[in-house]
Amino acid sequence: MSGQGAQSQAPYPHWIRSRLQNMWADPPRYENSYYGPIDGILNNIFPSTRRFLVKPQAVIRPPLPHVSSIYLPPGSQPHPHASRSSTRIAALSQPAMPAHTYNFSHQSRTSTDSTGDAALPRDAGGWESSLLKPDFLVVKASESTNQDIILALVEVKLSDEYELTHIAQVEEYLNAIQSKPYANQFIAILVMGEKTVVWTTVGQGNDRRQIKLPEYCHTGGLPFCNFMRPLREAYWN
Repeated sequence: MSGQGAQSQAPYPHWIRSRLQNMWADPPRYENSYYGPIDGILNNIFPSTRRFLVKPQAVIRPPLPHVSSIYLPPGSQPHPHASRSSTRIAALSQPAMPAHTYNFSHQSRTSTDSTGDAALPRDAGGWESSLLKPDFLVVKASESTNQDIILALVEVKLSDEYELTHIAQVEEYLNAIQSKPYANQFIAILVMGEKTVVWTTVGQGNDRRQIKLPEYCHTGGLPFCNFMRPLREAYWN
């Protein structure tokens, strides 16, 4: 299938569609039953042969403050981007210090994740908290390990029960990616059984924002796939 693809049929095997229909007729107990079919759809639309990666349970890190505004040498001014509320990194070496007041002075030891964001190395003796893990991220990747461009975010739920809670969860993810390298055509997809909610991106550069579409689309249907088509075509080469 070329980058343009056929407009008249879903770009994945029909048996996956049949499997989804059987699941809707006899709903599974756990949402991870949907992960396989959704992963199959995403990998057919975004094949690794074109340097796409579908990343299950990918980590999104909230923005990292440069330094705590509490633990500073006398007379020092806090960094303008410092945050007292960040809990992303806590240090095992200082267990008595609350995570939100941790001093980031050893930040030179941080490594970078696949989107170029700072991450605490495992050998630094600490742990990372406040990490977000959507069910899938689709990225345009390269041989480098820190230059992925986020194309799509997919969260999967069993049904539309607690829909407002599900929407709030996706919007938390969207807030966290604003400082990451993501495509101008980035989309977020919330699968809730047969029903899917989609956020599309409007604006360019720093003016980009995500808008939730008012209407549902049918999970796995042609409109569902067509929301991803512009990303597939724009990043095919």
